[in-house]
Amino acid sequence: CEYYDNFLNLRPNLGVILNIEADHHDYFKDIEHIKRSFRRFAELLPKNGHLVVYHEDPNISAILPGLECQIITFGLEKGSDWRATNIEAHVGGSSCDILYHEQPMGHVVLNVPGVHHIKNALAAIAVGQIIGLDVAACAKGIDLYHGTHRRFDFQGEYNGARLYDDYAHHPSEIKATLAAAKTFPAKRIISVFQPSTYTRTKALLDDYLSAFTDSDMVVITDIFMAREVETFGIDAGIVADLMKQTHPNAFHVGSLQDAAVYLSKELRPGDMVITMGIGDVYRTINMLLGKEPLQAQPAVKAQ
Repeated sequence: CEYYDNFLNLRPNLGVILNIEADHHDYFKDIEHIKRSFRRFAELLPKNGHLVVYHEDPNISAILPGLECQIITFGLEKGSDWRATNIEAHVGGSSCDILYHEQPMGHVVLNVPGVHHIKNALAAIAVGQIIGLDVAACAKGIDLYHGTHRRFDFQGEYNGARLYDDYAHHPSEIKATLAAAKTFPAKRIISVFQPSTYTRTKALLDDYLSAFTDSDMVVITDIFMAREVETFGIDAGIVADLMKQTHPNAFHVGSLQDAAVYLSKELRPGDMVITMGIGDVYRTINMLLGKEPLQAQPAVKAQ
């Protein structure tokens, strides 16, 4: 992880950078600080090493000039070494054709939803080629992959509503998760969002306010404090009040128990619930499924 520059302790021969964006505001001063750290990481690769990077991220492009290692790019636009084309979404996944230097290399089927997973698959294929695998072998492995813990992770059903948990806690991750959710035939997409740390919430507040466009309802719980004590003048109620200006179905409920109690009365068949956050927001689903007791009463009702 890049937090506290921990990844600079690695000595890699092969590295992958999917994106560079503002995060971990309790350590990094700004995006330039983050880019310098990623540049230092890239410089750890030897001349015969390989760096696989997302071609369409300007922050990544900014750190590449002058690197001695071999650089391999992937993306959805022309100009990448590896590119996906003829992308088709289906419920719970997608498929695409793979090009290498614009030459057809094969077809890939993904059983996890979202365009971000197509990009991840391109990165995996690029790595596979470096270590001696062909696209057919990579495609077989990708077809067998059905997701991982806390990434669009189906947990069960409550009153006909399907319940998913996702680790998304950064605005760009939230947007990607909700875009993936739109490929499902849900009647309503209900996000249960637990903001993570006061520094992140305050620094990315404007981005959070516009991250839930694809959600029909946003239930916001109290901020997950993690390692922090200082609130920096921000709380979940402020986030909800500001979000309400553009998203009328956004509101703050309070605790995870409050969220679970509210959902137990609100959910109906055809709904999709996605709990999102780096902390313990998944416990809301545990309460709905009877794995933890329901307690308390909702602090605020939806208006």
